[in-house]
Amino acid sequence: MQPVARFIPSHVDYKADPENVPLVLSVLLLGESVEPIRDLIDISFLLLERRHRENETVTVNTAQSYATYSQQGVM
Repeated sequence: MQPVARFIPSHVDYKADPENVPLVLSVLLLGESVEPIRDLIDISFLLLERRHRENETVTVNTAQSYATYSQQGVM
């Protein structure tokens, strides 16, 4: 059974040009069998990605505040 959708995250392609390394953009691959629900898959992916980025931002902000707090010599 083939997957309905496959996400390939962005990455650096060192094989293409070692001197000028290009960034390959992320891609969401969908099989032909899911054409009737393609919009639903796209929207679901976008909402999940948004939640992931919001959580990532909260984590980074929390880590930065702890780092700033500890640098001030309070801890």
